[in-house]
Amino acid sequence: MKSIFFSTILLVFGMTTFAQTQADDIVGKWLIGSGEAQVEIYKNNNKYFGKIIKVNSTEKNAQKALGKEIIKDLEFQDGQWVDGTIFIIKRGKTADCEVELSGNTLTINVSVGMASRSQTWTRL
Repeated sequence: MKSIFFSTILLVFGMTTFAQTQADDIVGKWLIGSGEAQVEIYKNNNKYFGKIIKVNSTEKNAQKALGKEIIKDLEFQDGQWVDGTIFIIKRGKTADCEVELSGNTLTINVSVGMASRSQTWTRL
């Protein structure tokens, strides 16, 4: 009887631990919005960064973005990535950002002063 009880506890604990978001879960390649570019997110010194690895546009400004690091200094806290910045290429400005992961989708929450918006990225 005791072994069944302890086995059940271990099973429940194991499932809970497995379901939790892990800090490195955002590492990988992501498609921005409707496919205008691809970003690779990587870890460096316990912070997360993202750089453009592919641009799906022939516009001169878009091609200049290739290789540019657009996400900097994200930190993992309480299941979210916070306290980072994102460079908004179309506006030439840097803004604060936070990231949430749900399955194979990243929600990038961007805020500049009182204004904020979100963008969805999909894992490749």
